[in-house]
Amino acid sequence: MSYALQVIMNEGLKLLFLSILFLTVGKLDLFLFSFVILSTLRIFAGGYHSNSFLGCLMFSLFFFSITMIGSIYLANYIISYHLYIFTITLLVIVIKSPIGSKYRPIKYGKRYLVLKILAVIATIFWYVILVLLKYNTKLFCMGIITIAMESIQLLLKRGNEHATN
Repeated sequence: MSYALQVIMNEGLKLLFLSILFLTVGKLDLFLFSFVILSTLRIFAGGYHSNSFLGCLMFSLFFFSITMIGSIYLANYIISYHLYIFTITLLVIVIKSPIGSKYRPIKYGKRYLVLKILAVIATIFWYVILVLLKYNTKLFCMGIITIAMESIQLLLKRGNEHATN
């Protein structure tokens, strides 16, 4: 099976499983909001890639659970310090993105630069949207923590180890 088809199938199954799980706990709206933000950032910035579907599913469950819990219990801090969080996050994305996978390495050069610029633009875009949605504390906090968690994924990688010259 081609890599692209396998990714689409696995992402679909993962989205279905996580949607059912978060629907069960009454958090489907927040999960989907976070998923959309993360998906649009990861396309350009990259991030953690597991070696198996189960590993990916478990990491995704962990990721979205942390964003849910963090957006609830850290809401006051996120609201007070969102500009600092955004600035640090943006710096991480500027420095560390894009990070490819072993199946889709990113060559340094034009594509690398384009992905880096698009990752920065997507991050700024989401921050502006979130500031406009600041009246909705749940969505605002969920969005800020999702962007921050994406940048943490980038920090956990040793560099762009899947980039080639």
